[in-house]
Amino acid sequence: MMWTLMNRSDAFTMILLSYRSALALFLLLVCVGTADAQPVPHGGQTIHFGPPMRPNTLFAYKYTERVRQVFEVDGRAMDSSERVLSYFFTERQRPHPKRAGLLVVQANIDSMKLEVVRPGDTLRFNTQVPSHWENTKHAEVMGPSVLVNRMMGWTIDNYGSVISTEEKGFKDVREQVNDEHINVLTRLRILETIDPVYIRTIMLPWQAFVPVGRQMPLGRPYTVDLLAALDRTPFTAQGRSELGRGPDGLLHAKLTGKLQKTQAKTFTYVGFDDPITIVGGEGSVTGDMTLAEDGVVERGWVISRGAVRGRRGAATVTSRITHEVYYETIGTSFFDVIDDSQ
Repeated sequence: MMWTLMNRSDAFTMILLSYRSALALFLLLVCVGTADAQPVPHGGQTIHFGPPMRPNTLFAYKYTERVRQVFEVDGRAMDSSERVLSYFFTERQRPHPKRAGLLVVQANIDSMKLEVVRPGDTLRFNTQVPSHWENTKHAEVMGPSVLVNRMMGWTIDNYGSVISTEEKGFKDVREQVNDEHINVLTRLRILETIDPVYIRTIMLPWQAFVPVGRQMPLGRPYTVDLLAALDRTPFTAQGRSELGRGPDGLLHAKLTGKLQKTQAKTFTYVGFDDPITIVGGEGSVTGDMTLAEDGVVERGWVISRGAVRGRRGAATVTSRITHEVYYETIGTSFFDVIDDSQ
């Protein structure tokens, strides 16, 4: 496959050239829509969102999450931690080559930064710093770093709903995760990280609460079903979102909602080597996405607060969590698909 990149600044050219050299090994990146950006009709009072991204467009995103946790055993606080993780990833979109009306999204995480702080201990990791690779066997690093340079793909419809998931890049991970040299905690962290639902909360930002493919009036709240996460535990959630113009004059989608049901059976805690069986969880979610007129996420944030409760033998283990997520588009570029038969 060849793409011709055009209409980009010199600074972003440098970024894209570095992406292309890395991504040439594995295909490249995300796809979503077949419709161009829609105009704002009726004096800007109604917005018709197209697909969640733009055809033949290469997006570079920065995703950052800050997770603060307090762990309790039988109601007594035992430990706490704070994790700041940044992924730099690229996505592209294109119409599905065989199924009319569907779209293909492909995404790859090119690099990551991580800092984990616990009482008396701080761990730092950066894929761009060679000396940090000695920390890759640490459970806190091996889990999130397994996503780097492994392409994910989704087939979606014009409403942004996922029809199918392609995760060939993780086949070898699933095979290797049972290596006898990998301890149980690390194995569980890896399995949590490569959970397809959790990965969607990272790489498909419009799935939060953007009304893709709908005619939406400004200033009128609407109900949304969405995915959110408390640490690595994905939840289904329902909320109310509202479109409007912010003080910056830009289009915003604002969300309030409740976390309803966990989408995982276990969670992990560094104090225990074995998994904790989830028995319940709840929380709240708020957010604000800055959008282009066609529904493309320019930047935004989502903050979830709540608890995940589990059982370990006779003990009740509770993780009380504040999970902040920030999205930022750091560049876009157009490409022409000259030969898409590969």
